[in-house]
Amino acid sequence: MEKTISTGRFRGALFDVYMESRFAGCRYGSLTLNRSETGMSIFEPSRSPWTGRMLSILRIVGAVVYISVGTVKLFGFPPPPPGMPAFGLLSLLGISGILDTFGGLLILLGLFTRPVSFVLAGEMAVAYFQSHLPLSFWPTTNLGIPAILYCFIYLYFVFAGAGPWSVDAMIARKKGGNPY
Repeated sequence: MEKTISTGRFRGALFDVYMESRFAGCRYGSLTLNRSETGMSIFEPSRSPWTGRMLSILRIVGAVVYISVGTVKLFGFPPPPPGMPAFGLLSLLGISGILDTFGGLLILLGLFTRPVSFVLAGEMAVAYFQSHLPLSFWPTTNLGIPAILYCFIYLYFVFAGAGPWSVDAMIARKKGGNPY
């Protein structure tokens, strides 16, 4: 089937080719993009190997930042923000620091990602409702945005797993599975 590309005043043939490759199954100008012709649709899950890789990168970057939150609480490094109160190791902040540091380390390695993510998502939900929500309903006002984001990122890891660049994936491959 021959396709007609309608190039307007501000569109070029390269842009039309890009649209065809990215938005299969859609109609663009007089160009009808069928999935069977391009092999891709914006409405279906990606078959790209980068989907799993980006899941791993999100896990690694999130874990590195999360570990730094825990080390501030446990070891005072990097230096804590001004006005952070002193606390004991068995206090709520101390237990939070232990979970942040060692849970973040497990997430960084991609080891036991799903159960650890479940615990950390719960920790972030508790942190939001106990510490942030009483200050204000609005997350931008109560400084609860990181707690909300971490809660849902870790909840995502509970269902998506660790990605192909993880110890969990190595264990699954060793057992004969194909995790990603």
